[in-house]
Amino acid sequence: MTASDRQSSWQVFSEIREITTKEGTIFYLLLSPDRRNVCRIDERFTPLIHEEFQALVDGNIEEIEIYCRPDINDPYGWRLDVDYYRGVATGKIDPQPRNSPPQQLSIVSTAPTLESDQKNVTFCISVDDHTFVSALHKRFKQLDPAFSRFQDFNAYLYATQLRLLRLQHPDLIATRQVTPF
Repeated sequence: MTASDRQSSWQVFSEIREITTKEGTIFYLLLSPDRRNVCRIDERFTPLIHEEFQALVDGNIEEIEIYCRPDINDPYGWRLDVDYYRGVATGKIDPQPRNSPPQQLSIVSTAPTLESDQKNVTFCISVDDHTFVSALHKRFKQLDPAFSRFQDFNAYLYATQLRLLRLQHPDLIATRQVTPF
């Protein structure tokens, strides 16, 4: 059987090895219990499976099941099916039951919509907060290309926080008072 004969499917892995490339990037090799199958995951995609991945690294569980696609360069190799995990994380596809065929992604976008009555908001934050938000943006843009720009991600954060505040203060929703910024 060649890699092109296989389809994406759930694979079981029980061991992780961290590999540093000569360029300084890190990827992980996940080995199946019988050591026949190998899954390669670039470190930038580990947030997609963070809970299972970290539990295996910490030794809290002995095996994890990961939805993988065939690696075209290795007949026994697999790659993390990034499109599947991004789709699940953004709600564009439903999680697959074990050993079922993948669903197609929907065309629904989570990108902020532009409206004619928008205001540009500018404010300052601490360097530590900016570093945190930048790292969070890096993860989000891997999950959803709608957040490829830092500006879009910040607009999403701000709008989400405003929705939460409106839920906490329904008495202020109808008023159009001038804000202090």
